[in-house]
Amino acid sequence: MRQASGTRTSLAYDAASRLTRVANIKSNSATISSFDYRYDNAGNRTLAIEADGSRVTWLYDDIYQLRGEHRTGSNAYRNTFTFDPAQNRLVKNEGGAVTTYSYDAANQLDVARTPTDRTTYLYDANGNQQIEIAPAG
Repeated sequence: MRQASGTRTSLAYDAASRLTRVANIKSNSATISSFDYRYDNAGNRTLAIEADGSRVTWLYDDIYQLRGEHRTGSNAYRNTFTFDPAQNRLVKNEGGAVTTYSYDAANQLDVARTPTDRTTYLYDANGNQQIEIAPAG
């Protein structure tokens, strides 16, 4: 893909049609940014490597639910996720900012809570989400 400015984006894929590389290149062939991706045997993205060597690693459990996301480099972070036996996400910890989730008897998201906010979800008789009641803001 080439932009009017002459910059272009180069994409590469593996034999399974998974994106393995993205490179953004100036008109003078200098690389602006690049990302290389790796996958597990189930097709989950497990690693992204940026041109500066920064890495993002994704960790999955035995049933391929995302359990962690970790980034190295200047914008480092560590996110973790916890699930219940019904595979509902219970806790999302994004660098110390914790969101907890609760579910109704039908395993539909009922409430998402942070230390300062609460969002409630309401459903119709068919289980379709109808209303999201979020904090004012």
